[in-house]
Amino acid sequence: MILVINKIDRLVLDLKLSLEGMFQRINKIIETCNAFIAELYQYSDSGCTKLEETGLLFLPPTGNVIFASALHGWSFTTKLIADKMFSNVEGEIDEEALNEKIWNFDLWLDSKKNIKTGAINKGKSNLFIQLCLQPVYHVYHTLGIKLDKDKAQSIIDKLGIEKIPGITLNSNETINQIKAIMAAWQPFDLTVLLQIQCIFPCPVNITQQKIDYLLNAHRYIEDPYLNRCISNITTGFQKHFVIQPIICYVAKTFCVNIKNLTYTMQLQRRFQPRIYPRKTTTITKRTTTPQDTPVDSDNSLDKKIKEIADEIVVMALTKIYIGKLFVGKELYVLQQGYVPNQHELMTNCDDFVASNPYIHKVVIKELFIFVGKHLHSVDQVPAGNICAIKITDEKMVKGVTLSSILEMVPLIEHPSLPPVVKYAIEPVNPRELSILRHGLKLLTLSDPCVQVKTQENGEMVMLTAGDLHQEKCIEDLTRHFAKIELKVSDPIVSLRETVKNTIEEPFQYASVKTPYMDLSVTVVSLPKEIAKVIQDNYDLFETVEEIEKCSIFDIIRMFQNPPERREVQIKTFTNETINRAVKKLLKDLADASSMCGSNWTLLINRIWSVSKTRDSPNLLLNNCSDLSLSIFMETDFWDKRSIMARYISTAYQTFLKAGPICEEPISHCAFIINSFNLLKDLEAGDINAQVIAFEDIAVRNAFKEAFQKRDQRIMDPVYNTNIRLSMAVETSTIRWVNMKETSLRPLEWMKMRKTSWSRQRFR
Repeated sequence: MILVINKIDRLVLDLKLSLEGMFQRINKIIETCNAFIAELYQYSDSGCTKLEETGLLFLPPTGNVIFASALHGWSFTTKLIADKMFSNVEGEIDEEALNEKIWNFDLWLDSKKNIKTGAINKGKSNLFIQLCLQPVYHVYHTLGIKLDKDKAQSIIDKLGIEKIPGITLNSNETINQIKAIMAAWQPFDLTVLLQIQCIFPCPVNITQQKIDYLLNAHRYIEDPYLNRCISNITTGFQKHFVIQPIICYVAKTFCVNIKNLTYTMQLQRRFQPRIYPRKTTTITKRTTTPQDTPVDSDNSLDKKIKEIADEIVVMALTKIYIGKLFVGKELYVLQQGYVPNQHELMTNCDDFVASNPYIHKVVIKELFIFVGKHLHSVDQVPAGNICAIKITDEKMVKGVTLSSILEMVPLIEHPSLPPVVKYAIEPVNPRELSILRHGLKLLTLSDPCVQVKTQENGEMVMLTAGDLHQEKCIEDLTRHFAKIELKVSDPIVSLRETVKNTIEEPFQYASVKTPYMDLSVTVVSLPKEIAKVIQDNYDLFETVEEIEKCSIFDIIRMFQNPPERREVQIKTFTNETINRAVKKLLKDLADASSMCGSNWTLLINRIWSVSKTRDSPNLLLNNCSDLSLSIFMETDFWDKRSIMARYISTAYQTFLKAGPICEEPISHCAFIINSFNLLKDLEAGDINAQVIAFEDIAVRNAFKEAFQKRDQRIMDPVYNTNIRLSMAVETSTIRWVNMKETSLRPLEWMKMRKTSWSRQRFR
């Protein structure tokens, strides 16, 4: 952790504190933060480790405390001051020794530049005041309070500043002089960058566990070819090959004003530097009446969109894991879902790329590195760095992998905060709808947590992570991306649909009969114990279900050339870690089902499919006595119902996305297939789009009918938070919480005492 003590300038300009007062105020802030950390440390499970040995405390000599004025563009640490002032101190061995002494309150610097002890007893200013605070105080007191502009040059000479823009230094505004001098003395962005560099680990020291996570290795471990591809790439992660191959990950996209781009190299680029006129009117506030407002033509609307597009540049925040990324390089854009095919890549690679929807080609036109709020153009960036790529292709979106080779799997997509609140949004002037659409497109590129959907009635809905997030999105739209006045509805909270009926109640089945099959299904409420196991092991469920999952055409071919008949076995995995994890998962399911009754104990080992969303756990269960179908079992190629079972699973996942009550996702439900019979053999020639669509609709209608026959309920969201606080304010906090629509659990209250938002839950 790094503590940034900001607004140091206000101690002089606003509070008019002395040097000693500034020091006492800063020291009190650091001591308060450390006391809070010490109190939290009491409730952590940290064994016998002393707090001083953990590195959690904020101590300026360690570099985890930054003193700054972000508005004025400067900051420093004691280490940077020691490096700068070392030549002015006599008798010190090196900069590190001086850094350790700066935060010693009993040391002071005499007139001969020698460090002495006894500052407290003699009433002398300590080293921190003399070396760190006195230069800051002198600049602000001389230029900001006394307004003595003539001493600006002498201050620059004393601080050892070599170069400051003359226009800024000769400004009539003293605050501009102060900003220029302080930013040249200790620039804010450089200080923060140096501290981040100290905290971030070296890319070469990446762990094997981290590599397995990035490559999602457990998902492909059963395929020998994919496993070999992952092994080859793993070597590159550990050694960071200098040139080839190139592997990058686009963490997110964002928008930046073109004025924040700095070109430090000569490039053939489409746009040239231009002077933007200062805007004199505020777009979000209309001063004319509707009668006086001129009707915008289509050309004027297109002109507004073009003006916004010319000001905004879309960038891709990219982490380079292997190789060196440089301008002009052509790379493959690998989307989530891409799987390399050994046969296709060896026989006809070009056709494979052209026909695969998960592969696209892109040429790197411009590269930038981050320097504060500005982006500097560069021609190449080596492995281990984060850079920005100017987006020229709409296929380069958040979560894609950039690679110079096709013999690899996409890097795992980083999870993002799911939106939970909806807002209907529209322009005040209906003719500006096209501008709003363009602005929302830029907003979704700039903010990975926001989603925009268009309802069937044409209404545009913006999904955000909360009220504060919504306010930030509206501000970005009105000030940067759309620059029009907007109307925003009250929040529409995301809901979930479920049923109340338990498994002990009499079943009410819904039946469906198609030309190929006869199906009977019912739905019951999923117990919270089993739902928790599903949420905690969601990734493992997904892995088990996908491994050895055959397509419908593969199953039909197996029926035409059946292997030697044998009993269906439980799935086994070549990776022993997955085998142990599955064994533990089955034990957790058995323990949870035993708490829910004997009926669940019989059904829990016959899981047909699991819902595709972690926050809305659902199960599809097989209760057919003559059907051995489970995600933990191998595919039964001797039972032709396995063909239609794939249709049922697909229809089940589609139905879960929108329930019959208000088209909200379904949650905490268990759909039980009681009977499933094949009425007609399905041959390979019978598979076509019409048959697939008909069977899918029929099965979805059966799920809908079964759901509507039960006691349907709407689940509203419940947000859980654990609170950390001081004992002094515990009573008042409890009183305030009880005034809201909330409840406290005393055991967790006494045990945790921390503030952190948990995953969204529903009741």
